[in-house]
Amino acid sequence: MEPSVSVVAIPSEPRRKFMAVTNKANAELAGELAARVSELIHEYDGRIPLALAIGVLRIVENELMKESA
Repeated sequence: MEPSVSVVAIPSEPRRKFMAVTNKANAELAGELAARVSELIHEYDGRIPLALAIGVLRIVENELMKESA
């Protein structure tokens, strides 16, 4: 028996392909994404302050939220 999955589609444009889906596979994907973002941030170790890296993440978050609205 397949687990129940709820899906909410967000309007699709070329840059808006995110969907809200709840299942275990997404938890694994979220972990993969977090690891990749963390690795990218660490590429800037010693070149920018951590506060700047966090600020950039917040800017990206804001832009992604605007795109999906």
